[in-house]
Amino acid sequence: MTPDKPELRRQMRQRRRALGVAVRQNAAKAAAQHIHKLPSWSRAQRVALYLAQDGELDTAVLAEVCRKDGKQLYLPVIDSSASMQFAAWAEDTALEINRYGIEQPNRSAERCAPENLDIAIVPLVAWDASGGRLGMGGGFYDRAFADIDRPVMLGAAFEIQQLRRIERDVWDIPLDFVLTESDLYQCHD
Repeated sequence: MTPDKPELRRQMRQRRRALGVAVRQNAAKAAAQHIHKLPSWSRAQRVALYLAQDGELDTAVLAEVCRKDGKQLYLPVIDSSASMQFAAWAEDTALEINRYGIEQPNRSAERCAPENLDIAIVPLVAWDASGGRLGMGGGFYDRAFADIDRPVMLGAAFEIQQLRRIERDVWDIPLDFVLTESDLYQCHD
């Protein structure tokens, strides 16, 4: 019997957090080496990513690669209406803590509409080869990318977060690729 989504989230977050700090750091470095395999990488200009928390794959090395390759970076911003936008993130951008305890660019940072991003690197709790993504359950990414011409959706994860199948709801936005410490995987049904 497959656990329900809240239980699956709990189990997978526990699995992810059980990785040692050194293992997570090495995995983040290895994953960053695979980003250049992404077919749209060379022409992409605007890349959204996230600041890791709760044992997520750290994006600090990815951010360095993006900056070295001349990409404009954006971080998610949760506004007072609980919708997600994306704000420019330079190395000197002032960050503030949102109501979920996550750092995000302050109100003065330039915004980018989700449809104007070229690549969205998104966190996840679990993933499958067909592009299924189990997030934290708030639906922020699904709402932000619904009903638009989406950027390339790239999940960032550890290999141990892969499941055989994730049940999808009609509103779930599928991943195009998943980046792990082992490789870049193209998702397909």
